[in-house]
Amino acid sequence: MSFDIAGFVARVDANRSIKDELMGRLKETHPRQRISVTDLVNPRRAYMQRVHPEIQPPSERKEAMMAGKGFHDLFGHAVSSEEYLEQFVEWGGVVGVIDVYKDIPTELKTTGEIDDGGDLRESRSSYIEQLAMYCAMVDMRRGRLILYGRGSAEKDARLSVYDAVFDDLDSVREEMGKRRDALVSALAKSSPDNLPSCPWLGRGCEFESICGCADAEEFVPSIAMKARPLEPNPEEAKRLLSMFESSKPARRTGLNSLVFPRRAYYDGQRGDEETDADRLGSMDRIGHARALADAIEFGRGADSTRKLLSLGEMQDRVTYFKGVPTILRTTKFNDVVSRDNLTRMFPHYFMRLAFECALVGSANGRLILHYEKLREESKLMVYDVTFSDLDDLQKEAENRLLVIREVSEGRRSPNELPPCPAWFKKYCKYQPSCGC
Repeated sequence: MSFDIAGFVARVDANRSIKDELMGRLKETHPRQRISVTDLVNPRRAYMQRVHPEIQPPSERKEAMMAGKGFHDLFGHAVSSEEYLEQFVEWGGVVGVIDVYKDIPTELKTTGEIDDGGDLRESRSSYIEQLAMYCAMVDMRRGRLILYGRGSAEKDARLSVYDAVFDDLDSVREEMGKRRDALVSALAKSSPDNLPSCPWLGRGCEFESICGCADAEEFVPSIAMKARPLEPNPEEAKRLLSMFESSKPARRTGLNSLVFPRRAYYDGQRGDEETDADRLGSMDRIGHARALADAIEFGRGADSTRKLLSLGEMQDRVTYFKGVPTILRTTKFNDVVSRDNLTRMFPHYFMRLAFECALVGSANGRLILHYEKLREESKLMVYDVTFSDLDDLQKEAENRLLVIREVSEGRRSPNELPPCPAWFKKYCKYQPSCGC
């Protein structure tokens, strides 16, 4: 008989107070005080960001920025040690943070797709200029650019590495000084008239209605134009991917294994068949989730605690937010799901939360649901959930763990594991052999 989590959900309430508090954290911005390398890549935009902090990027760009930050953090720790990550550098009143700096400055950038046929000095001039400035700041002619392309329905995610050489670091520093002085002067006069136009003109820039770019001198990425063509380094890309694979922790039985026992089993059996695109996509998703949690201060700070949970050989951690077991999840749905349909559309979220609550003895849990695609006001929904029959929920968790153990020991067939939800089948790479 199939397990229906909806029957254990006694009540779902939308918590507006916590939603508003978390939305405030998500919108919060911290104005920069010093001139940075990022400012010099696009001085006019840097001016507008300082003078008009109330104008924020559209939701889609914020999501991309958040995902990029998360990927940076996760990938950086996979391929380098802490002592070489996010290295602060300074030159002439300009500051910057190099993603990885061990032997040479290395910048990691995320993008939609990687165009193999184009000249990066034209298609990604800002990337080249930023890397050149970092090299100039540490007086290093060689640098490296790592591009992560998220891919699309037609193209897989992939990683490309390029080696760069900048022959004239003095000219790079001279141009940095000119841009720095122009930006400082514009801020002092409260006028961007002496700054060149922004490369984002006509491409959805949030400042376009007030920036005056249409009448400004055209921006010329002179640092990128003077650089040598970048050289692809496929061997380094392969090495980095292998480092990421070797850094993955050993698979273990956790709370998600109770929610998707059959998927967890086949993941463990066929983990070696993962492609580079699979691994990169997984890291992208995990990185985005971590960046979102950081943005709303979920899992850290005074409002959050994490406690170890054990059930037999299973170990995991439960996050308490404001004293209540809480999970944070992201969805790509185009509309907010009505409260009556939540358990039908997201049974796996409610099952995970229900098992957590049952195993820690709490009838109340909380689901924070993040809608990636929606406008700002609806991006976060917070639901307080009351569960009934905690004893039966705990028995279900214990029975699932027993079947997982006996299957792993070869005493039962994988077909006896609870199947994944019906909606999951079209996304599962193990269909149809998994038997769901």
